[in-house]
Amino acid sequence: MAKVSTTKGATGNEPTLATAEVDPDHLTSPGQAVGTVAYMSPEQARAKDLDARTDLFSMGAVLYEMASGKIPFNGESTAVIFEAILNRTPASLLQLNHNIPSDLERIINKCLEKNRNLRYQHASDIKTDLQRLKRDTESQKLATALRLAPRRRKAPWIAGAFIFMVVGVLVGYLLFPHPNKLSEKDAIVLADFNNSTGDPVFDSTLKTALVVSLRQSPFLNVFPDNKVNQTLKLMQRPSDAKLTPDVAREVCQRARSKAYVDGTIGTLGSEYVLSLKAVNCQTGDTLAQKQGVASSRESVLNTLGETASKLREELGESLISVQKFDIPLSEATTSSLEALKAYSLGEKAFREKGPDATSLSTRP
Repeated sequence: MAKVSTTKGATGNEPTLATAEVDPDHLTSPGQAVGTVAYMSPEQARAKDLDARTDLFSMGAVLYEMASGKIPFNGESTAVIFEAILNRTPASLLQLNHNIPSDLERIINKCLEKNRNLRYQHASDIKTDLQRLKRDTESQKLATALRLAPRRRKAPWIAGAFIFMVVGVLVGYLLFPHPNKLSEKDAIVLADFNNSTGDPVFDSTLKTALVVSLRQSPFLNVFPDNKVNQTLKLMQRPSDAKLTPDVAREVCQRARSKAYVDGTIGTLGSEYVLSLKAVNCQTGDTLAQKQGVASSRESVLNTLGETASKLREELGESLISVQKFDIPLSEATTSSLEALKAYSLGEKAFREKGPDATSLSTRP
């Protein structure tokens, strides 16, 4: 049996979906390996405030992997990887790859300093060191070529080619801008789901569930329905107009928000495929996109919650925060699609006709 109930919102006039009380110990999965953990900085692993130096640490981890073929911090579980990031020194790059110069190892090691005050402080500093290394490598390469020309030795050329490839990638990373992710000050507009399954139970239901999932995050702000309605009126559209991606983008632009999230659900055989895409409403650039597959109709809600959590991380929320504030949707709301559908319809009636429009308690 599932039950959906409502409580008064902060204003006392809006209903909100009641959430389940869950033991905080169940909000994380200590033994679950997560790929992106290996590239996190020590301060990110500790859920501290982050700055640009965190990105320089992650870049150092990528460079280490390019130079050696191995990631600097490895382990059988998230906990083991965290321990390595916080306390262990990576294996010497020169021992793993004899063809790299010692100066490249020094640059990488400085990127991977655990104390961010001892790390590179600005990307421009890395750029300077890389350009100096590139210049010195070119000079050494020319001298070696002149000295060894009759014998046509290949090893220095192989090493030189590798250095140019690595340095080129890193300089490109520093010189070219990357799409801006969201900050805690940005609000996102949720478009209506595109439901191609033919099952009407998903109409409005998945959007309601996505709101509940994203509002668990202390990082993301969801643009509230009442403000969406006000913006639609300014656009001379009815308050119940369907928020297609184009309409959601216009609402987002008029509200001076940063992004909107477009959701879709379709079927693939007996499975359900869900997709979430966050789009910068000013530029149209895709900020993040995640997909999940539910094996059955009954597992769609939890799959949606898992997909939303992955989207949160890609939009800039720390993995620690995502794991801490991540109650499965079947526990945060209800495991019944029908119950959530009834709630969604009741909430819509409330917005359109007021608190006397309907009773929002149901027991499917």
